[in-house]
Amino acid sequence: MEHVAGEPDHEPVFSAAFVLQTTLGFYKKGLTRSSYYHIRDYFVDPAVFSKFLSGRGTAFMARWWNEMPQYDGLYDNQGRVRPAYYAFKLLSLIKGQELPVTGATADVHALRRAEDRG
Repeated sequence: MEHVAGEPDHEPVFSAAFVLQTTLGFYKKGLTRSSYYHIRDYFVDPAVFSKFLSGRGTAFMARWWNEMPQYDGLYDNQGRVRPAYYAFKLLSLIKGQELPVTGATADVHALRRAEDRG
């Protein structure tokens, strides 16, 4: 399925690829800390949101979060683990000295490390 600008991505695995690609970019630019703001997918209660959003804003948020597929959280609304969680788990296991990576094309990105087992 092709992604439409302004619409959420309809493939749950997109978030894992996004986490890995973004983290690699952060790392290469020297960023040492970051955060992932969306722990769990969330339903919008219009009665609560209308207290601080306009009617139009409340309707937009309710449609976006309640009617459209969302795969932003590390957990879904039922507490099941999403692919992005496993991307973070993988990243937590990467340790050691960085090793060079070469390939046939610059379109493929990788991070390679050698763990000191001594």
